[in-house]
Amino acid sequence: MDMSGYSKPTNEPFWWALFGAGGALAALFLPILLLLFGLAVPLGWVAEPDYASLLPSPSSTIVASSLHAK
Repeated sequence: MDMSGYSKPTNEPFWWALFGAGGALAALFLPILLLLFGLAVPLGWVAEPDYASLLPSPSSTIVASSLHAK
């Protein structure tokens, strides 16, 4: 039996899955960010975040793990 037509398994599907997951997250969050920072804040519908409210953000587990701050 000739096996020359078969290729060995690769890890390519894993990388494509990560790429697809990133695209899905971008598709979820990009419209929200555009609405907030493109319309709501400039038009005064939402108060602009100040430094004191943004300071605790890096101490959050999710933000710290994504920034590799800890």
